[in-house]
Amino acid sequence: LECNGNAKCIKFEECRGLYTGVTRSPKMKVNSLIISLYCGYNEKNDYMICCPPELLDDPMHPMIGVEGDE
Repeated sequence: LECNGNAKCIKFEECRGLYTGVTRSPKMKVNSLIISLYCGYNEKNDYMICCPPELLDDPMHPMIGVEGDE
């Protein structure tokens, strides 16, 4: 599936802004957003979404993936 605008079809986990937002937002809204952004699966069967450029990074969590930075 093609993505609109400048969005890239990448693994959901790599769309940092949206991925970290999942833990902070009401689940229903986020789930429907994730479904609407769906663009397929990669060869490893990872869920792929169209990630807009503004959601590629999470400005609130520059140290994402680092243990114990809460």
